[in-house]
Amino acid sequence: MTRAGSAPGLIRALGLTLLALAVVPATGFLIAEAGIPQQSLTTLWIYVTASVASIVIGVLAWPALGRTLLAYGLAARIPVALVMLVAMLGNWGTHYDVAPSSDFPAMSTLAKWVTIGLAPQLTVWIAYTVVLGALFGIPAAAIARRRPAAA
Repeated sequence: MTRAGSAPGLIRALGLTLLALAVVPATGFLIAEAGIPQQSLTTLWIYVTASVASIVIGVLAWPALGRTLLAYGLAARIPVALVMLVAMLGNWGTHYDVAPSSDFPAMSTLAKWVTIGLAPQLTVWIAYTVVLGALFGIPAAAIARRRPAAA
């Protein structure tokens, strides 16, 4: 990507990636300061929103790499979300279908899947993929820029 000219300024990319990395922990700090219970649906949806913001910032940091990591994250996480749906429909009793806490509210299988399966898989885990992928991609680009092009 760097030799093809699609790499942005690496300092800008690193700065935005570090910002994307800080979004979720900062959100956790704000949740704790606000006194919102850690095991609540409100907290989950706040983290989902923060993860979406982190993904957007991560893609803006280096659009070509960000889109590639986003596509990879979707390709890796959509199957997991579908396995979670099958597990919930079949009551497998595994980590794919069991509620995260004993006080988890009763809800339909579809609502449970969207809440603890689909939303986290397509936001929290993809943010993790995009941001950490960029944290490794940026130094790799810096190294690649220093090497002479192969003949």
